[in-house]
Amino acid sequence: MASAKGRMAIRPYKRISLCPFLSYFGAMAAESNPQLIAGIRVRLLVIEEALRRMELWLTAPEAEPILEATPNDLTDLQKIELFRLIEKVRKMLKELKNKLNLEITSRPVKKRLLAEAARLWTVAGNLEAKRLKGYGPIPPEAAEAIHSPAEELQKIFKEMERILSM
Repeated sequence: MASAKGRMAIRPYKRISLCPFLSYFGAMAAESNPQLIAGIRVRLLVIEEALRRMELWLTAPEAEPILEATPNDLTDLQKIELFRLIEKVRKMLKELKNKLNLEITSRPVKKRLLAEAARLWTVAGNLEAKRLKGYGPIPPEAAEAIHSPAEELQKIFKEMERILSM
């Protein structure tokens, strides 16, 4: 399609659903493309991980809030319906896993905690005053107040990494 100036207009990106592809070509066609399988796998893992978090929010008692409270304001009926839908999604994930011959991978708690400790070490390092300058001038009392806790948090997260690396 041409614009008023005679140049080609940029078409908006159109998302393509994989469902028709998989049902038409079947799992064998998908298996012949490892990149496609990897892309599907990553998306399914994201969904599975989100389901775990949702289940935790639905079942776990609220911890004492420090900066953010997460009160469970759901009714019993809402919880029942959400668990039903979560189970439906799990069933769909299992069917896709079987249809595409995806193997179960293992990522032990130790490895997950190590990754979180490393990520949190970086976040704590970003609390240092020199890294907060992009937000504007830092009053000396704020820089002083955050300096020691930021250093201590980094030490704690490094200690966690050390323990988990044993």
